[in-house]
Amino acid sequence: MTSPVDLEPAARRLANLVEAVDQDALAQPTPCETYTVGGAR
Repeated sequence: MTSPVDLEPAARRLANLVEAVDQDALAQPTPCETYTVGGAR
């Protein structure tokens, strides 16, 4: 039987990274020309 994986630490880290993005940065490009920072979901 496989043990469950605790995703909470990774989810908290990701949430902290997302919260740290400035509003001004959302319109900036990403390496993929199709998406801006705010559009990459």
